[in-house]
Amino acid sequence: MSNIYLTFISCVQENAHFIVVDMVLEMLESAKWTLSLDQWLSTMDTHHDTHCQMCRHTSSAQDSSPHKQTCKAQRRAGDCSTDDPGQQKETLKPLWNLDMTADVLSSSLAVSSSSLTEEIRQRTRMRGSLNWAPPRFQIIFTVQPTLRFPLHVVALQHFLCAGCGTEVEPSESCITYCEWIIDLNSEAVIPGRVLSCWDFGRYPVSDFSKQLLDSVWHQPLFDLTCVGKTLYGKVKELDRFRELEDQLLGIKKLLTACRLSGSVLTELEDFPAHLREQPNLFSMDDLQKLKKGQLAAQTKAVLHSAIAHVENCELCLARGFICEFCREKDVIFPFQSDICKRCPVCKACFHKKCFVEKKCPKCTRIQARKNHWDGSMKSNT
Repeated sequence: MSNIYLTFISCVQENAHFIVVDMVLEMLESAKWTLSLDQWLSTMDTHHDTHCQMCRHTSSAQDSSPHKQTCKAQRRAGDCSTDDPGQQKETLKPLWNLDMTADVLSSSLAVSSSSLTEEIRQRTRMRGSLNWAPPRFQIIFTVQPTLRFPLHVVALQHFLCAGCGTEVEPSESCITYCEWIIDLNSEAVIPGRVLSCWDFGRYPVSDFSKQLLDSVWHQPLFDLTCVGKTLYGKVKELDRFRELEDQLLGIKKLLTACRLSGSVLTELEDFPAHLREQPNLFSMDDLQKLKKGQLAAQTKAVLHSAIAHVENCELCLARGFICEFCREKDVIFPFQSDICKRCPVCKACFHKKCFVEKKCPKCTRIQARKNHWDGSMKSNT
């Protein structure tokens, strides 16, 4: 599949740089707060130690009234008192909370590269907001009707631009095309019109749609047995190409088993791989070439070379069939759908004009042999 459908990678490319910038700013602010907190704590510790040393010095000195009054005032202030445990607990409680905050911030900064990468990956899963998200890459297989009331469409978009998320005034006179996502000069073939009515006309599209259509132009994404089922029977070029493709797939099996078909297989490899291996699977480029007759001409050229090899190769002729109805000497092959008819039971090949339903000679022999075997087994028992 196209890289366009890797939506997760697209989301990462859209949002990763915003998330990384936010996380870097968050880490820087956390680091700045932690540094300022450490400086404040170191200042408080220095101030606290100075007061404690002063208290010890005054207690060891002479018992003078001015020193006693100073210590009493300091005790009342709760700076160096140890007499009241409740007051000491009340004083140390804010410092304990600040220490815990510093530990939490320090631990949050110690983020490994793997966890940071995982966090970025998880955050970038979200696209846009609850009301708007950037448009996703998707292919619409049906023709969309022309909208006559753009205000109704904008209302379904919550009055937000579908491409960039800009708010739109709820007034029909103000509604214009977004210059960021619309380029009126861009035109492209619409897959829905090709699959519905075989219309290869070029129509105006947005830059976003043009990018998507250009990226999937050569990719085999369209299985005509699932989408565009009505094309078979209506488009003569497609019906004719299906016959050529069936012949090419049939002769490919014969060439693969032949050890002398190297040059023909090399020529066959130049044909698109998906057309050689899986019928009914096309790209938009294949369908356009089919419309112009280029793909059918290329298929006929490869098929002509392969048939020429089979008709002149003894190994390939040995794998052919002889019509048992007319007993003619010409060798026929299953890929010759215009003259050959295969028995649906035993898969033997006969001329179309000779084949009679339910009277296949090979099936008759097989049934006679089976009846003879069953009879011999009953006689022995």
